[in-house]
Amino acid sequence: MMKRTIRQIFFVFMIFLFAGPSNLVMFHVSGSTRVKVVNPIDKNEILKKNGGSDMEIIRIAVMAKRGKEKAIKKWQPTADYLTEHIPGYKFVVCPYDWDEIRRVVANGGADFVLTNPGMYVEFETLYDVRRIATLKNLRLGKPYTSFGVVFFRRSDRADIVTYKDIEGKSLAAVEATAWGGWQVGWWQLLQMGIDPYKDLGGLFFLGSHDNVVLAVQDKKVDVGVVRTDTLERMAAEGRIDLKNFTPLWLNKKYGDSFPFWLSSKLYPEWPFATASHTPMELNERVAVVLMSIPAESRAAKLGNYEGWTVPSNYQPIHETLRKLKVTPYEHYGDITLPKVMAKYWKEFFLAVMLIIGLGFASFYFKRLNQRLTRTQELLRDELFERKQAQKKLLFASEEVQEKNQELEKTLEQINNYQDQIIMQEKMASLGSLTAGIAHEIKNPLNFVINFSELIVELVDEIKEELEDHKTKFDGENWEYIHEILGDLISNASKINEHGKRSDSIVRNMLDHSRGNIGELRNIKMNTFVDEYVKLGYYGMRANDGDFNVTINTDYDPRVGHFEVIPQDLSRVILNIVNNACYAVKEKLESQGAGFEPTLWVETRVQGNGVIIIIKDNGSGIPKEIMEKVFTPFFTTKPAGLGTGLGLSMSYDIVVQGHKGTFEVESEEGEFTRFLVGLPGAMEK
Repeated sequence: MMKRTIRQIFFVFMIFLFAGPSNLVMFHVSGSTRVKVVNPIDKNEILKKNGGSDMEIIRIAVMAKRGKEKAIKKWQPTADYLTEHIPGYKFVVCPYDWDEIRRVVANGGADFVLTNPGMYVEFETLYDVRRIATLKNLRLGKPYTSFGVVFFRRSDRADIVTYKDIEGKSLAAVEATAWGGWQVGWWQLLQMGIDPYKDLGGLFFLGSHDNVVLAVQDKKVDVGVVRTDTLERMAAEGRIDLKNFTPLWLNKKYGDSFPFWLSSKLYPEWPFATASHTPMELNERVAVVLMSIPAESRAAKLGNYEGWTVPSNYQPIHETLRKLKVTPYEHYGDITLPKVMAKYWKEFFLAVMLIIGLGFASFYFKRLNQRLTRTQELLRDELFERKQAQKKLLFASEEVQEKNQELEKTLEQINNYQDQIIMQEKMASLGSLTAGIAHEIKNPLNFVINFSELIVELVDEIKEELEDHKTKFDGENWEYIHEILGDLISNASKINEHGKRSDSIVRNMLDHSRGNIGELRNIKMNTFVDEYVKLGYYGMRANDGDFNVTINTDYDPRVGHFEVIPQDLSRVILNIVNNACYAVKEKLESQGAGFEPTLWVETRVQGNGVIIIIKDNGSGIPKEIMEKVFTPFFTTKPAGLGTGLGLSMSYDIVVQGHKGTFEVESEEGEFTRFLVGLPGAMEK
């Protein structure tokens, strides 16, 4: 007696060690609707039937898979055993069908739940139902705590041998939401590369395991799937002859320990579970009594079980339902903002820091522009005064006129100096800013890029090392480990990609701020323009293979050779072409197939110089932002597609670097035209 008491206490400890607040549930499905229970078993009604007894009524919700009367007949003796051994409580079996038991548990209408493993996992995830014991099911005179499913056919169907043979055939199961009556078989088919909802000739749900067996026997369907021991039980009852059936894809992994036909792996049997509101003390007492039920008792015999044991591990059922994406995991894997933030928080942090840096830069440039404006006003006033002096000196002698000419030259130099001062102050300010950014961001970016590449190398080394120990893992763990390593490589590659992109942005800012002057070279202008227009177009095609645009060229044959800085001027043409291609692509996406993207490229002789004209029929530039297009860091492109430095750099290259002109004309929704004027002596 003492040994038995100690064993019961140990069992109780094990129950609540395994069945406490589960950390196996990955997330809770939100938005589940609570509705009123249809025809619930009322406690007052139970009290009336029991002569108004003052015992507390404890309701056990039972999944009545073979009808409510059979469920009561099978499980009420177990409830009576609990009543007999736990004073002060009256345990009553409340049978429900599939939909009713879900509503009852959702509304807290049951104190304990006895249902199949798949539905238990649903209740555990959604309503914090906890298992306290697992059934030792009696099958052909022996107890089993696990079961699976078996696929079978008639023995005379020799055309169905391998799993590929069932493609296009009809298959019968119990219910779409039944764990042992369908979902285990569904997952087994998917593992064999068969989607039952696409690849079968027909899928029928017949309500019970017996109906499925009889449908195959009567040639109404080609193949059936039922829980293990169904065929053996029906044969023992004399309802079928096992010789008339053949199992498909027998799993012999478990040997003689599981003698029934089996096509899948084994899963734990039905659990006896407690609702979240049921007192802990009552849970302990119920667990102890369940595990003490003797095999020869009336409860065990009518329930067709040997007894109850400590709760099994139901995590494999969680994993299967997650992979099938059915209740309670129908939303498993959906992308949410918290998941995105958790995965890309580093990129988000870098973006925020860059935005803050650009904000400081914008403020600094605004103050700088104010200072430049005041300086320009002072210079204009000085120029006005000098011009007034010139008018007076016109009436003086030839000597004074010569001095005026010298003064004109001085004024021209002042204008040039003014432009140089403005350019130098702008570049110095931007250089100071970008140098700071490079100092603060460049080194961390290098660490991000280098360590992401190192992660990939380390993962490859881990894979090589694991290959030498592959036999130490079973198939599922091996695949899971490789899936994790694959995710590590994918994440490291994304970190590397975004790190290099951030590094490219910093380099562009440095290039813009340095204002380096390249070497003047003599080029044939028409050939040069045509080459870089095509280069810009093919660069866009490299990023988007479906992109296409018609390019119409009209090069003036009178345009000859010019002294320019080729590497700078090429950037101007590439920037304009890239912007034009982006504009026509954006308009094509909004208008559809009826729109034909087109670019027009022209060169024209203008005095001793040349004017380059590039026009597109894209979405155009709104009037309200026309004045901002040459402002550094201003862009209308989405985040990640532009830095706002392209046109600003192009303007400085043409106007400051080549003493030319850079103009833009646009009509919103119709076209944009850039005109690049280059002075200088043209050579044939």
